Parts: sequence; structure tokens; C-alpha cells
Amino acid sequence: MAQAGGLDAPQPVNPFFNGVFPSVAPGQATGWSTENAFPNLKFIDPLWLTPIPGSTNLLLVGKNGQIWRFPNSPATTQAQVVKVLDRVS
Repeated sequence: MAQAGGLDAPQPVNPFFNGVFPSVAPGQATGWSTENAFPNLKFIDPLWLTPIPGSTNLLLVGKNGQIWRFPNSPATTQAQVVKVLDRVS
């Protein structure tokens, strides 16, 4: 017979809080904030950002199959973004 589970009756995964789920949901995070590292750039569904070894450029992989290259600087503009791969075309 299968164990009960699912959204209505979650089962602990070894060892999750010694087999006991928290009685209340976690609260709001405090003491930190976020900052937009590239305020002049806009991408749809970015998945992964990584530095290009030996350069000051970054590669950004999008969910839509595109890869872009751009300088690792907060002042980078959309005009400096170069599409290096487009798997959707």
C-alpha cells in the first residue's frame, strides 16, 4: 500500500527537521535588499548568467533558446548587447 502524501498530507523527506514539518510558514525576510545590477538591460525569461573567462563580458542564456553577450558593467546599455546564438529562428 502506498504512503499518503501530496499537497494535503505532506510526508517528511529524511531527515527533514527530524521528520517534523514546521508548524507555520516562514515569515518575511528582513535585513537585506536586492539591487538591479544592470538597470539599463531588459531580458525575457533569463535562465543563466556566467562570466566569459579571460574577458570582462558576461553570457546570458534565455529560456527562449537565445544567448547574449554584454560587458559586465552597471552602465551597459541594450545597444551593447550582442546576440551570439538564436535557436528560435
